[in-house]
Formats: sequence, C-alpha cells, structure tokens
Amino acid sequence: KSTSFNVLQLQRDLTDARSQEIRALADYNRNLSQLALDEGTTLERNRVVLEAGDRKKQAEELKK
Repeated sequence: KSTSFNVLQLQRDLTDARSQEIRALADYNRNLSQLALDEGTTLERNRVVLEAGDRKKQAEELKK
C-alpha cells in the first residue's frame, strides 16, 4: 500500500473517532438532561432560584 493511502486511512479513522466522540458527548448531555427532568432537579442543576416575589410578579404580568 502506498503512503498516501495509509495517510488517507488514518485521516478517515481520526475523523470517525472524532465523530463518535461528539455523538457520545451529545448522548451524554441529552441523557443527563433527561435524568434531571425525571428527577425534577432541572432548575437546581442549572442553579436557577425562583423567589416568591418572582412568581407573583409573573402571575401579574400574565393577567395583563
């Protein structure tokens, strides 16, 4: 086999490996989000805090 062929094979293999890594990261993040949703911890995991005043203000805004 020629050197050019070997280089192309290695480049293809590297591209495939990078694609697999990106798919794995996307799957991991999707599953992590689903876990938080299932556990009801989405807001906590994203450090979102709702104050009582915020809800009251939002309710008033919706009435307008």
